[in-house]
Amino acid sequence: MLIYPDEMALIKAHPYFHHITEDRDVKWFLQCMDAKLETIEAGTKLLKEGEKTEFVPIILSGSSDKPCEGFGTWGQIESNSGLSHSIIALVPPADYSTAEESTVLWMRVMRLLKACNLHCDFHEEFIKKL
Repeated sequence: MLIYPDEMALIKAHPYFHHITEDRDVKWFLQCMDAKLETIEAGTKLLKEGEKTEFVPIILSGSSDKPCEGFGTWGQIESNSGLSHSIIALVPPADYSTAEESTVLWMRVMRLLKACNLHCDFHEEFIKKL
C-alpha cells in the first residue's frame, strides 16, 4: 500500500495510532491489516445496519452522520471452517454514512480484532483502544 506523507500524517494523528511512532511500523501494521485508504464523498454509505462487513472504516478526516459505536459491541460472525475461531465479519448496529468528504482507512475484521502470531506490541495496543 502506497502512503503519501500527508496520508501518513493523518494516520499517525488518529488516536488509534498514537502509540506507533515509526512510519515503517505503521506501514507494516497496515499491510498486516490488509488496509485500504480512500477518499469518500459526502453522503456515501459506509456501513449498512445488519449487513455483514469484512472491513471496518476508521475515519481519518471528515466525519460520519453519527458516532460509530465500539466494534466490540457489534454482532460477530465466527469462522465455521473448524480451523480457527476467528471473527471473519462484523454486523453494524446502524447505518453509517459520511457527513462530509472523508478520508477513510478500511481494515480487515479478521486481522483487526485478534493479534497476529507475532504479538507485536502496537497491534495489541491498537486492539485495546477499540
